Parts: sequence; C-alpha cells; structure tokens
Amino acid sequence: MIERFSATAKGETLATARRRVAEGLAPSLSAYIQRALDNENMARTLDDLLRELDAEFGQATQHEKAWARDVLGL
Repeated sequence: MIERFSATAKGETLATARRRVAEGLAPSLSAYIQRALDNENMARTLDDLLRELDAEFGQATQHEKAWARDVLGL
C-alpha cells in the first residue's frame, strides 16, 4: 500500500536529493526517498542478522574481519 506523508528536511539535504533526481538517479523525489527508506530498513535488518550471528557463533576475530574485508575488497 502506498501512503502519502509530509516530512521536514534540512535545505541542504533536500537540495542534494533533488540534484540526485536531476542526475537521473531516481525518477522522482518520492522514488529517491523511498529508496533511501528501503536502504535504511535493509541496513537495520542486516544489523539484526549480524547481532543474531554474533549471539549464536560469537563475534568475529580481527583475523576473520580482515579476511572478510579483503574478500569484499573493502
């Protein structure tokens, strides 16, 4: 279901979002904001998953983290 809402944002933040739309990164400001909200929700879901994995298997060692960064190219 799509709902309409009103939001307040800093002028600089809104100007950046409008520039991104003008650059073709989204078809509209609404679509840009929707994607940002979706990305935030996905990040939260991934954070929850990582916490669950830490609880089940323990936290990754520095060696494991370094390996993951290397494999991911970070």
